[in-house]
Order: sequence, then structure tokens, then C-alpha cells
Amino acid sequence: MKSELFSTVALIFLCFNASCEGLQFALNRDIQVVVGSRISCGILLCEEKFPPTNTSISISSIFNMTVFKNQPSCSGTSEDEYKTRVVVASINSKHSNISRITDATRAFGILGRRNASLRIEMFKHDDCSSDFTCEVYGLDSQRKSFLSTTTLLQQQGDNYMSYEILASSLREVKEKVVRLAVKLESAFTGVSSQISSLENKMSSLENTMDDKIDSKLSALNKEYNLDGNKYVLTKKLSTLRRELSDAQQNFETNILDYIDARFFSNQIELIHKLRGSISRVISSGDNALKAAFDNVVSSQQTYQESIEKFQSHLYSNTGKVQSTLGEVNGHMSQLRKSIRNLKSSIADIMQPSTCKRGMIRPSSSYPYPHPVIYPPGKSGQGPPYLCDMFTDGGGWIVIQRRSTGKVDFYRDWETYKEGFGTFDDEFWLGNERIQAFTSSGIWELRVDLKYKGKEAYALYSNFKVESEWRQYTLRLGEYSGTAGESFDYHNGQKFSTYDRDNDSTKYQHCAETQEGGWWYKACDYVNLNSRMNGKLDKGLEWHKFAGQDSCSFSEMKIRRVA
Repeated sequence: MKSELFSTVALIFLCFNASCEGLQFALNRDIQVVVGSRISCGILLCEEKFPPTNTSISISSIFNMTVFKNQPSCSGTSEDEYKTRVVVASINSKHSNISRITDATRAFGILGRRNASLRIEMFKHDDCSSDFTCEVYGLDSQRKSFLSTTTLLQQQGDNYMSYEILASSLREVKEKVVRLAVKLESAFTGVSSQISSLENKMSSLENTMDDKIDSKLSALNKEYNLDGNKYVLTKKLSTLRRELSDAQQNFETNILDYIDARFFSNQIELIHKLRGSISRVISSGDNALKAAFDNVVSSQQTYQESIEKFQSHLYSNTGKVQSTLGEVNGHMSQLRKSIRNLKSSIADIMQPSTCKRGMIRPSSSYPYPHPVIYPPGKSGQGPPYLCDMFTDGGGWIVIQRRSTGKVDFYRDWETYKEGFGTFDDEFWLGNERIQAFTSSGIWELRVDLKYKGKEAYALYSNFKVESEWRQYTLRLGEYSGTAGESFDYHNGQKFSTYDRDNDSTKYQHCAETQEGGWWYKACDYVNLNSRMNGKLDKGLEWHKFAGQDSCSFSEMKIRRVA
């Protein structure tokens, strides 16, 4: 009985060890491979190895191994929950040996009866910082299925500065600048008050000196005969001049000591201390932030020069003090204005409110395809949108994105008017918002496409969508790009959905037959809102790029040019 119990425990332990402890899962960023013009950011390796077959106990076999990428939730749930798991690579008993290359990965896999291995070379940095799960399915010694799983929680590598680190640094600098501004304003107020008081004292002193001179001269006139005793008079006047000079020098020294102690040697030194830390933070290349900081430094230097000029005037000509003080006040106002501009530039980088060219891009670990902009609204933040900060200098507002086919684009008029989908997958921004963007100024449209591993784009000037009263009519300017001119066929057409037929043919309802909302004519040469992977003129169609086949990816985006 004891030997049977021991054998059973040993069998359970070996099976558990084989199915759990034998599963190894790791990501190595130190090994890099080159494929064409791409360099991998890391290699993901999942391995399961069982003991050899000559052991005394029968061990289970493997029939499937899968590696998933864990997509973060974008619906307000906790950070530990996942909305979807995307299959990165998989091997099974039917496909026991794989070798596959995609846009983002290159995968190799081998599956044996007692071992399995998946090696995935990744080329996108956001993949190398994502979370992954490796799962293995098999049969144990009693022909019962088992699941072995392990999760790899990743953190951004040292070579990639995260957006949170940049934001933290900028917040620290912002706090220092705010404290500096408060101190500068307080010091300026104190200096202005003290200088005003000193001006009053100086004026009073001058009046007192004049009165004393007049009094002394009057007494001398009475005591001496001016024509008969010039030597004594000259000596008395020299003594009075020395007294006046000593009083004036004491007054000048008091002013200079106050400026050195209260402002010049304190606040200017604070700006010098901040200059280094701010320069390190803005080294990423944002022109607006650099310009704002340069204005602060320039204003500080100009203000310092005006202080020195003020000192010089005190020593050389007391009568010009008031004029010089006016210049000091002017430069101080310019310094305060420059600091406000710097604070505004830092705030715009930390949480941008518009999509424009030359913006600082967050790190590659950002959870969406592009950063999300939250524009100001009447009651706080307005409706968000994605901003492509990389393509052709950036500044693109993304209005449509197709990549997976998970979102149904066969929708009614009101849904297309308001928009639908999610920013982390597929979406249509909404006809009303597109019309609002393009109703003022001049906008251009860019369409990025992928088909059978090839990429192409189309660029149109003077893009515009008219109001709902005009059925969201499409207006296009001149074409340039690599996808081929196909969209001009739809220029001037009204928007159609399955419940609103605005196409130019009487023989069919294009929105119904093509299964998507679009600017149909009779019916289309371009249609990026149809069923994903549709056949025979249905799907993500761009006729001169993919013929009647469906593209695998599309992204429509607009940018203001004037």
C-alpha cells in the first residue's frame, strides 16, 4: 500500500514538473538580428521540454503551443485586466514546423511529441515592451488534457526613454519655473517698493542738503564779509561739499547693497541653476520649448545688463536714476512674459491640446497606434482624436483606420455622422467632426495603404467635407503619391449609407451592395469602409493599387496647411 502511494505521488510530481516547471519563457533584448533594413529590438523564446522517454514513468505529450500578446484595456478597467489577447505565433500537431515573416515579427517553431519551441524576433519597440503569455496544451499519462501557461511582464529597456519619465521631468521643471516666477514677482514687487522709498528719501535728502547749503551760506553772509574773507568762505564750502559727497555715496551704497542682497545675487543665481536642468529636458528637439527657454535666458541677461547699467548710472550721474529704473522695469516685464511663455510651452508638451507639425512624440510603448489629443472644450476637454506625429513631419488627425476587421463598418447614417469604433483598433471619426475640421482653412488628405506586404500612399490637396445639409459632399484637390489616382472618381459625390441612398446610379443601392458607408458614384473605384477581406470588388478597395482585391490596412488622416 505504501509503495503504491509513493508511486502515485511520484507520478503526480513528475507530471506537474513536466507541464509547469519545464515551460521556459523569456525576452532577450541583447541579441539583435537584421532582416533587410530592419533590426530586431528583442527575441522572445518559449520552450517546453519533457524528460526522456526511457524514464520509468510514462509522461504526457504536447499537441499545441501558442504565444499571445496581451493588449491593454482602453475602456477604463484596471491595469491588470486585458481586453484582448492577440496571437503572435502558434504551432500544433498539424503545423509542427513553421517559419513565417510579418511586418512586425519573424517566427520559427518546432513541435515534437515531448518538446516544443517558439522563437519570435520582434522589430517594433512597443512589442518589446508589451506583456506576453505562452500556453502549452497536451495530454498527461492518463490521457487527460492539461494546460501549462506562463506570463512575461515586461518593462521598457534602458535604451528607450518612456513618456512617463519625460513627463515627470517636465513636471519637475514646471514646478521649479512656477516657484521661480513667484519669487521673481515677489522680488520685483519688493525692489520696486524699496526703490520708490529710496527715491523719496533721496529727493528728501537733496532738498535737505539744499536747505542746509542755503542756511550755511546765509549764516556765512552774516558772519563774514564775502569780499574780505574769501579764504575762510572757500574752506567752509569745501567742507560742505565733502559732507554732501559722503551722504550721496552712502545713499548709493545702500541701494547697491540692497539690489545685490535681495535680487541680483539671489534670483539670477536661481535662473542659472535651472538653466542646466531645463536644457537637458528640452534636448529632444521641440522648437517651441527651446524658443521659450531662449527668451527667458535672453530676458534674464538683458535684465542683468540693465541692473549693471543702473549701477553705473548711480556712480556717474544720480540725475539719471529715474530713467534707468524705467528701463529696469521694462526688462523685468519682458522677463516675466518670457517665463509665462515657457510655462505654456511645457504644459503643451505634457498634455498637447492640438495636433501640429514638429511635436515631441511619446515613447514607442504608447498603448495606441498614435498619441491621443484632448482638445479644450466649453466644459473642459473636448472629444479626443488620434494624432500621427511621425509621418511626413507629423500633425495628421486620423479620421479612419482599418487593420483587423473586428469592427463592423456596415452602419446607418446617424452612426457614420457621430463616429464609431475604438482608437486601439478600428474606427471612423465621424462625418460631423470631419466636416467641422475642414470647414475653415485649407486641409490636405493622406491615405496610407498595405496590400500583400507592399505599402503605398495617396495625398490630396484642398480636402473638404461639406455640411450634412449638403449630404457631406466630398471635395478633393490635386493628387500625388504611390497608390495611383483612383479617388478622383468619387470627387463631388454625396455620402451614402444603407438607410440613405445618395449615389449616382438608379439601378442599384451601392451602400447595400458594397456593405459600407462611402461617397459612392456608380459604384466605386475606392471604398475603404466595406467588409474587410471582401472578394470581387468588396473589401478595402483602391483600384489602381490592389485591383478588385481587398487591402489589408488603411489609414485616412488630414492636416491643416493654411
